[in-house]
Amino acid sequence: MKKIILSIIVLFSVLSVSGQDVYTSVLEQIEQNSTTLEALKEQMEAQKLGNKTGINPANPEVEFGYLWGSPSAIGNRKDINIRQTFDFPTVYAQRSRLSDLQNNSAEYQYKSQRMELLLSAKTFCIELVYYNALGKLYERQLDNAKQIAEAYERMKQTGDANQLEYNKAVLNYTNMDNEVKRINLECKRLLSELSRLNGGKSDSFRPSSLRNRRIACGF
Repeated sequence: MKKIILSIIVLFSVLSVSGQDVYTSVLEQIEQNSTTLEALKEQMEAQKLGNKTGINPANPEVEFGYLWGSPSAIGNRKDINIRQTFDFPTVYAQRSRLSDLQNNSAEYQYKSQRMELLLSAKTFCIELVYYNALGKLYERQLDNAKQIAEAYERMKQTGDANQLEYNKAVLNYTNMDNEVKRINLECKRLLSELSRLNGGKSDSFRPSSLRNRRIACGF
């Protein structure tokens, strides 16, 4: 059932107008604050810089020599030698094309890693929406189960209900309470994952209006 609901949410997410869904601001924050993306971008720039090395001719080499004349009548001599090595022009063209290809590959790799990270973030957001909706449902059921258990406790004291009926009501309340706790743990896990992707910042993912609820997944 969870997979079916998640699939429906994903479908509506994909069909939503670009830039207008509830995840846009979160993904923008992650792209801005992610230390992983920052490191990947620096790695890409370093690769691109390294790919440009060796394209141009090597720097010229200069040698300087000073010879003392002996006898002095010969005079002193200064020698300056400059050497420059060249390859065929086609070699430089091939190197330049190869460098461009390598740089394009580095950019595509970075974009792919960026998309993968943001897709993971959006998946976590979708799951948070799911658990937030599920949490609201179970919170109401928990309140009802509590009222029923309290009612059966009073009825047992007056003799209108037996121990078995009371035990069933308490068991139902306990099951609802455990389910609420499980959902809350899932919410905390997902918020922690978003915090990790967002460079350790997560407070903005959970609006203040939700923080007093038993389950506060955000959105």
